[in-house]
Amino acid sequence: MAEAEQEILDLGYQIIAISPDHFKYLKPTVFTHAMNYQVYADPEAKLIQELGIGFETPDMTKMYIANKTKLDATNILPVPSVFVLNTSGNILFEYINPNYKVRLSTPLLLAVLETLKEE
Repeated sequence: MAEAEQEILDLGYQIIAISPDHFKYLKPTVFTHAMNYQVYADPEAKLIQELGIGFETPDMTKMYIANKTKLDATNILPVPSVFVLNTSGNILFEYINPNYKVRLSTPLLLAVLETLKEE
């Protein structure tokens, strides 16, 4: 989505990201990647689970995450997901892929956003 960030913003959409990372690690990431949108921390994966997009990682992965972050880590991570909501909070489009290696393509996302903008 990074390569389409400006196009998404130019279409009038707001981007909000939810990360399972601890909030202490979000600011450097946002700064390093020059993100022009809000990124919120969900280190206990509460929202991730409420949205139904979480999967439980193997214990070995949890240890890797804990060692990397030096903080408590959840063993719940989100699958690739994109939700497009209107200002009333209604979901107009959602993409959820149980295969964490498969992301929504930029051309498809932009096509969806342009179509929804026309409606």
